[in-house]
Amino acid sequence: MPRKKNNKALLIEQPKSPEEIIFVSQDAILEPYPKSIKIESYFLEEALGEFKEYLQNGIAWAKAEWKKKNASARYPSEALCVNNLRIKVKEWREEGYPDVTETTRYLLEYWFENPREKTLWYSQRESVETLIYLYEVEGMKKVSELIKKYGALTSSLDEKYDKYPRYAFRMATGTGKTLVMAILTVWSYFNYLFEDPEEYSRYFLYVAPNLVVYDRLKRDLQELSIFFEFDLIPPEWTKDFKIQVITRDAYSDADRFPPPDEDGVIFVTNIHQIGKRTTEKPKEDAITLFTNLMNPGKDPYKESSIKLWDILSNYSNIMILKDEAHHIHREMSQWQKYIWDLHDELLENFGKGVFMELDFSATPKNDRGELFPWVIVDFSLREALQTGIVKYPAKVIVHDAPPVKRGASLDELMPYVRAALERWRIHKKKLKELGKKAVLFIMADKIEDALEIYKLLLNEPDISKQNMMLIHSELDKWSDKIKTKIMVDGEEKVIDKDLALELVRNLDEPDNPIEVISSVMMLNEGWDVRSVTVILGLRSYASQRQVLPEQVIGRGLRKLFPDEGIDTERWLNLLEIVGPSRLLEIIDSLETMEGIKIVQAPEKSFISFNVIHEPDFEMKLTIPKTEYISYEDFVDVDKIVEEIYTYLPKRKYNVEEIEDFAKRYDYEVVDKDGRILDEGTFIASSEYLPQLKLYQLAEELEREIPLPHSYSKLIDMLHNYIENSLFNGKINNINDDVLKYLYIKGWYAEVKKEILKLAKTYLENPTLISKVSVSKYITTKSMEGFPWTKEFEDSEKSLFIRISYEEGEERRIKSSPVDNGMEVDFVRFLKKATDVISFVKNIPRKPWAIYMTYYDSRKRRWSRFYPDFIVKAKDGYYIVETKGREEIQVPKKNLAAYKWCEAVSKATGENWKYLYLNSKEDWLHKTKICKLAEWTPQSLS
Repeated sequence: MPRKKNNKALLIEQPKSPEEIIFVSQDAILEPYPKSIKIESYFLEEALGEFKEYLQNGIAWAKAEWKKKNASARYPSEALCVNNLRIKVKEWREEGYPDVTETTRYLLEYWFENPREKTLWYSQRESVETLIYLYEVEGMKKVSELIKKYGALTSSLDEKYDKYPRYAFRMATGTGKTLVMAILTVWSYFNYLFEDPEEYSRYFLYVAPNLVVYDRLKRDLQELSIFFEFDLIPPEWTKDFKIQVITRDAYSDADRFPPPDEDGVIFVTNIHQIGKRTTEKPKEDAITLFTNLMNPGKDPYKESSIKLWDILSNYSNIMILKDEAHHIHREMSQWQKYIWDLHDELLENFGKGVFMELDFSATPKNDRGELFPWVIVDFSLREALQTGIVKYPAKVIVHDAPPVKRGASLDELMPYVRAALERWRIHKKKLKELGKKAVLFIMADKIEDALEIYKLLLNEPDISKQNMMLIHSELDKWSDKIKTKIMVDGEEKVIDKDLALELVRNLDEPDNPIEVISSVMMLNEGWDVRSVTVILGLRSYASQRQVLPEQVIGRGLRKLFPDEGIDTERWLNLLEIVGPSRLLEIIDSLETMEGIKIVQAPEKSFISFNVIHEPDFEMKLTIPKTEYISYEDFVDVDKIVEEIYTYLPKRKYNVEEIEDFAKRYDYEVVDKDGRILDEGTFIASSEYLPQLKLYQLAEELEREIPLPHSYSKLIDMLHNYIENSLFNGKINNINDDVLKYLYIKGWYAEVKKEILKLAKTYLENPTLISKVSVSKYITTKSMEGFPWTKEFEDSEKSLFIRISYEEGEERRIKSSPVDNGMEVDFVRFLKKATDVISFVKNIPRKPWAIYMTYYDSRKRRWSRFYPDFIVKAKDGYYIVETKGREEIQVPKKNLAAYKWCEAVSKATGENWKYLYLNSKEDWLHKTKICKLAEWTPQSLS
């Protein structure tokens, strides 16, 4: 390994020049730097120099790709193992996830290859894929093995880290760490249940660094809500997902006894609860709640009544998932030692210790500033912005304001306070148009400053005890004269620890009155809310203690409009930072750390569109939401599989041949002139003959037919076919000999060809389309307003209203959002069409939007198609797609939309038609929508 001089830290930070970000979708697959890196030098300085050169080359590659309009290119990572891993995982993904269990393969397809109501982000996908690749495909269970194979250079490591699998995930704030933890829980649990209980776990310990993070984990996991809210469990497996959630405030002696073999347990706790008991009570003041932890040099476990250690010591093979893990991993800390002690005790008592330990953090670094060498995923803030997951940081520059020094007077701070108030009021007015609120978050240097700012702001006309709170680290210690109060439902209450926790954790709730927070700490971990639009930093930022940019902006990064993108010119999903020059210098450091351009707060804002909730009776538009709303769901998979089985060849092979079967090979001995000198036959042992797993065949069929959500049905059909119909007698056990026999006979290729041929026939047969069941109807009454940053076209027939101002007066104008000039022309057509009653723009990803699912052959996955408009006319409803240019996937989209209209018409009794308009000459000058040609499958010919 490289030699270190004077125990020098292995710090790798490659500056990057600020570059414009080209935004991609939240689930877009990012493309890694395609060159691997392995440095053999034994000298640290030399090795670091080579690695930095590699990083510089990778940065140059990404910039060149962006210039070629490849928006998915990403910078290389500074983590030791990540760059080589990204390349291998990309190859494995593109090959269709080979060499994993059948359960894992099905889950990966379910999570990432099919459209879903709540899209899983690429940050989450990459994390899940990388861990599965290392554990199942590579079988890599030691950190030393990980570094040896994938490390850019080697790194010394205590052998204790090889006790069990250990992986770390560097994920920027807001990129979905908790959801990754939940997905990996599902992966391990079902593999335990369906595959190998020795290689997976059904016990899980979620560990938080403080009570705010604990509270969030508890809220997500109780009632298993996160698993069902994000549809992480295939519907046919729901009944098998038997997991009990036990929180730190609900432990009992009965929990020392693990549940039956098929049941799982999730423990949720904060790190202070892990360890052997002592008699002291734990310190749980507000600093513990909101910011930091206890002194890591002290024994962190001080609880006598809740005996978590006694409980956990009965749960062998437990998976440990640590949120904000950098707090737990400290050289002077006992917390990591406790986890190792738990492993040793379990190993001694049960023969199995900890199954796996997973570290999740935006900053997985040790006290020396080094990234954990076991980091396997690095999803940076730049990549979070690139995929539109978090708010974009913007700075507010206050010109000619004095610098802020430690102990600065309130007068010296006022220019920054006034600038922040002005920006907050602009946001407040704008967001009120859409029923949202804006929150101003103030960070002061010390408690007295926070209190003075709090008192000062109470004099503002729009700030009072009803919408502002003071929060700090000693709420329970302050004397009565400096305690602050808040008005809640007309009652004045003292803000103590419990009330503070309740108010800040529910800040985004509509009935939460808080709009301004004056604080002395940063709420360092776990507290990140959508409503924070302005952060005002009034600290001097001149202390020796380093303040990281992510600590400043992390609490406000969560997007206010999660379904919308980012627009840095029209103030959409931006987080504004106000403060002295030293604060802005910290924010500017993101430019070189992440290679992003920090923009200035824009003057323009988005257009607010609201919905007419109570239109005239005739204009009311009703949108059916169905259980089976897309083309993929119209396909009766059970019936197709049943029909295929019926027509497959029967009694094709002889059972007796399997036992005696051995492959015969003819051979010839030929000289250099091609003359045959000898010939003969030899028999090879079946031990060495090749075979193909049935699950591989089922995976190929599901993908190539394509037949969505059919894997389990296809694998059952293949098993049933081999056991009962393929041979002249029953096969009681489909073992390796049977599979090898079928491989040599060429059965796999034959049956695949036959099934694909039969499936194509049945998919084209309209009699196999199942009936659609309408679960509910959506009207404009339940639709919410939304921001819009593109063009619009006014129309009295639109059920949307844009908000405008003339001479300070608010005007509400019936109007429609549009994406392009062709849509403008179509809205104008609708205005003059005499049979059109009302319409709405069909905006993707809105809860009420209509979509159809089709198979995208280019991406080799199912995708959603959102037509442009929903129109109500005198003769029924129209789904309309306007297209200025032809795309390769258009026929499939059109067919899906046509079948949707056909099925919904039958289910509702309403007339639904699909119009595909690609030439203005065909419709622009007509006066009725009913005169436009409906798209039908015959249009393809």
